[in-house]
Amino acid sequence: MSSHRTPDPARSALRAAVVAVDRAMPQPTSTDQPPPGSLAVAWRELVVLLALGPEPEYRECPSCGALGMLEATVCGHCWTKLPRRAEPNP
Repeated sequence: MSSHRTPDPARSALRAAVVAVDRAMPQPTSTDQPPPGSLAVAWRELVVLLALGPEPEYRECPSCGALGMLEATVCGHCWTKLPRRAEPNP
């Protein structure tokens, strides 16, 4: 069973691999569209199907040190109420 409370090393590695392949893939100019059936089109379709999204952000519980989601309001390990996350200054 998968847990969403801690980073998944396999998904993190997959995200890194997607970024590496994206960087290595030739980038078309603004007027170029990759031809249907090309490697670039197949790659884009695969990335969409993977639906990885951005790497989730985590933080440590100040009471027990367990890792949890950044937006969590209660620690999933010790049930301590977590302080609100400071809003970034514009």
